[in-house]
Formats: sequence, C-alpha cells, structure tokens
Amino acid sequence: SLIPETGKKKVAEIQGHAGGRRSGQSHELLRDFEATLLQMFGLRRRPQPSKSAVIPDYMRDLYRIQSGEEEEEE
Repeated sequence: SLIPETGKKKVAEIQGHAGGRRSGQSHELLRDFEATLLQMFGLRRRPQPSKSAVIPDYMRDLYRIQSGEEEEEE
C-alpha cells in the first residue's frame, strides 16, 4: 500500500469523529498526505508546471474517463 501505517491510523481516527468531516483534521491529513507523496517522488515542494506545457490527447482522454466527464457529456 502507498499509504504508510501512520496515515492509515489518522484516516481511521478522523473517520471515527463526525464521519471524517472535521475541517482542521481533514486539512492536516491532506497536508501530511501531500508531504508523503512529495517525499516519495523526491520533491521538496509542489511542482509549478509551466503554462505552455503540452498535454498529450491520450492523457486528456484518460482524465476524462477517470473523472466521469465523458459520461456527463453523453
């Protein structure tokens, strides 16, 4: 699993309180998760992609399929 044990414990803890809707704890969990992902990829901070980045059509198609956009358009 990509989520470390400490992250799993935090998720279970947050879900036990108000269905996981506590704003402060949710933000903390997201910050921790982002930090973990950045560390996994060897990054110190969130990358800032250039505005002129070219996104291949197949990547856009994958995004649309995964996000459900394609179903909404039909």
